[in-house]
Amino acid sequence: MIFQLGFTYCWSNFSVPLEQSMQCTRRETSLIFTLQSVCYSLGNLLGGLLNQHIRLRKMLLVSAAAISSGLILTSLGGSLPQIFISYGIIWGLGSGIMNNTVLSNGSRWFPDRPVFATGTMLSFFGVGSFLLGLLVSFTLASAGWRGLFLAIGLFFGCLSLLLSFFITPPPIMPSDSPKVPGGLPAKEMLRTRSFWQLFCWAALLMTGGMLALSNAAPIAISMGADVSLAGLIASLLALANAFGRVGGGFLYDRLGSLKMIKLTDFIFLCSCFTMAAALFQNSLGLLVITFFCMGITYGLTLMCSTTLVKERYGARSVPGILLQIRRRPHDGYGPLLHLVLSQYVRTGL
Repeated sequence: MIFQLGFTYCWSNFSVPLEQSMQCTRRETSLIFTLQSVCYSLGNLLGGLLNQHIRLRKMLLVSAAAISSGLILTSLGGSLPQIFISYGIIWGLGSGIMNNTVLSNGSRWFPDRPVFATGTMLSFFGVGSFLLGLLVSFTLASAGWRGLFLAIGLFFGCLSLLLSFFITPPPIMPSDSPKVPGGLPAKEMLRTRSFWQLFCWAALLMTGGMLALSNAAPIAISMGADVSLAGLIASLLALANAFGRVGGGFLYDRLGSLKMIKLTDFIFLCSCFTMAAALFQNSLGLLVITFFCMGITYGLTLMCSTTLVKERYGARSVPGILLQIRRRPHDGYGPLLHLVLSQYVRTGL
């Protein structure tokens, strides 16, 4: 089910066709993605609250209905306000609820290796982005953006309905956290200084990741790539994101939290330098390197923040707050930051 949510990062492939079809601007298509991201965060928070009172299968069915109907309604949308509602709100809320539901329950099936299990599940988000991105790149011209949204929406609905009948609730774990017996409630976690340090660190690093993921194809096109090549570049970024997630889970068990944070910071700094060089030299080669580093950074940050919250505050804090660390507030300004930076480069101001 996490695989389906990778479709979120395929949005940049649809930006140009949508702008041509709806006669809208890049700012408007970026706002759609921004709204989707904010609703994704709210969906995670809502999922964390509902998971405590509603059975797992019902939560999966509700979220599956939302993501399927959101994509189908998007394909039928005749105006931007309709797409804001169908993709931005319905798909965003549904994907957030599903993401929280799967991740907050999934690691409990593997109590002996929870970090690697979480990293593996997170990697399917990136793998889904890569494979679905390739599908979109090679079929967008023939099927059209409406046809793809309709077909993928129907497929996701059928797939989620089928999988929901095979997923069983995880076993109840006697202890949530080795450091905090029983785990901390979310309200108590918010009062700790270390939580806000982690929040600021993750928000800073993931701003760069959201900037690249939401505008990968348009940036590549602006540097001279055709639509197919731009879609391939965006898919490679998603693949790097997947490597960062599963690789982060593998390395975290061996290096520990401090070394993993330093490694993530180093890769992030490298991506900043290569991005500046790519923009000023108009180099597609440097852009590919930049996107690869940003994808790795994005995946590593997700993995580190997920594991640190669970280790320090316990599993009780994960469903309601964890995913907010990884998505807010950079969801709002990450996609739009590209518009400001690109305008700066074009005008030289």
